[in-house]
Formats: sequence, structure tokens, C-alpha cells
Amino acid sequence: MQGFYPALQRTFSVARLHAYHDGEPAPSKLDIATRYAHNMDVAMRLSPALHVLEVALRNNIHSAFSAKYGTATWYDTAEWLGYKQIGQIAVARTTLHKAQKTETPDRLVAELTMGFWAGLFAGYYEAYWRAQPDLLRAIFPHAPRHLRQRNAISALLQPLRTLRNRVSHWERVAHLPDLAQRKQDIDRVVRSLCPAAACLLTHCDPFDGALSAAAFAACRTKVQPCFEPEEA
Repeated sequence: MQGFYPALQRTFSVARLHAYHDGEPAPSKLDIATRYAHNMDVAMRLSPALHVLEVALRNNIHSAFSAKYGTATWYDTAEWLGYKQIGQIAVARTTLHKAQKTETPDRLVAELTMGFWAGLFAGYYEAYWRAQPDLLRAIFPHAPRHLRQRNAISALLQPLRTLRNRVSHWERVAHLPDLAQRKQDIDRVVRSLCPAAACLLTHCDPFDGALSAAAFAACRTKVQPCFEPEEA
């Protein structure tokens, strides 16, 4: 009978599991499987915070732009949008069309990716944001003054966008040395967007303790029974 770990290699791929060797020439199969399980646990615990961040960010931006331009379809008349954002809007529209969904502002906003919203604060838009200090305040009404700068916002959002994508694709994140800091950055941005959302996250966030030795040990205990006694 095929063992547990060879079955994992066949199903998940040798290359995917190799990312969990941590540079060791011959790590134990139990160590690799435990790291994989722990990464799943960390990703699941990060998901609520990333969800709140993405929804609060896109809706605050959408509300602020709708108020400024006097229409919920501000993206149709925003001549200042760069080609990348214009292309992403076209992709979102195509996705809605293929799903046979009638396009509405709410649906289009929800379909646009985190990359679209974070990208609005890229260097390309420096001149736009310099001319719109009131708009930044509308989007981040609870941010300290030093954070209400295009470059400061971008410096926070771009790594969080990358983290969000890695989590959504179940790539390895638990080993990242700055992961705890990134979680603090998520909390910081959410507080700047909406204290109520931050409060909800504080009381419902399962991330606390995710990176602890105890959490890793718990994953090891769960994985151990999957192995035959002579296999791990």
C-alpha cells in the first residue's frame, strides 16, 4: 500500500512540498507535512483580516469617488485613470458578462481585484493625489496625517496585496519573517478606514497565536496519525 507521504507528493506535487524543506537536505516527512498543515492554518487565520481590509478599502474608495464625481459610475468618466486600471475594469466587465450578471456599480466594484485598488496609489498617480488631499481624507478618515500620503499608503498596501494573493493561492506564508508586522499593517489600515470594522476584526480575528510554537505543535499532533509508524 502506498504510504501517506508519497500520496501527498503525487497529489500536491514534489515541487510544492519542496518549498517546505526549509533548506534542509533531508527533512523528515513529518516535518514537511507539519509545516504544510501549519501554513494552511496560518492562511485560514489570516483570511478574515485580509477580507475586511479588501472590502473596507474598495468600498471607501468607491464611496469617496462617487461623492466627488457625482456618480456611482465614476470609473466611466475618470480620464485620469491609467491604462492598467482601465484594462482591469474591462476584465471585470468581461467576467460579469460571462457570468450572465447585469453590470451594476456594486457588482463591478466587488469584481475588481485588490491589485486594482492598491494600484490607485502607485507612483503613476502621484500628481492626482497631490491635488486631492480632501479625497485622501475621505477614504482614510481616521488615519494620522503622516499616513494620508500617496507614497505612505502605497508602501503599506502593496505588500498586503502580495500577501493577500499568496494566501488566496495557498502559497507558503507562515515562514515569512515579516508576517507578524504585515498583520499589524492590516490592522492599522483597517483602523484608518473604519473603526467599526477594526472593532469587529479585533473581536472575531482568529490570527492571535497562529505563529506560536504551540500552534505549530498542534498541527504536528494532528498530522502524526496520518503516517504509518515506520514512515514519518
